[in-house]
Amino acid sequence: MIATAFAHAERFVVALVLAGMPAFALADNADVCASPDEPYATAHPLANTTVFACLQAGSKTIPQLVTEGWEIVKVSPVAGAAGSIHYQLIVQYGEAIFRSGFEQP
Repeated sequence: MIATAFAHAERFVVALVLAGMPAFALADNADVCASPDEPYATAHPLANTTVFACLQAGSKTIPQLVTEGWEIVKVSPVAGAAGSIHYQLIVQYGEAIFRSGFEQP
């Protein structure tokens, strides 16, 4: 019984390692960006004029990022401290090494 539990644990660890590989492969081509914090009551909706501070790409709007070759992967609203909100943007530069298989041709 204990041997079976270890066998399942080994498979689980291998699955976790394989699941994490695409993230490591894309790390050099990805960037995380954030808009400034705004109070909930006066927060502006996400727009083409929203400026994001990115670690690699610098401070840019979404149209500027796309023009420079960055691909928008995900946009998420994030609750901040003391009733504030900002948007987090994940972008990717160039071709991805791994694809999901659901992309349009």
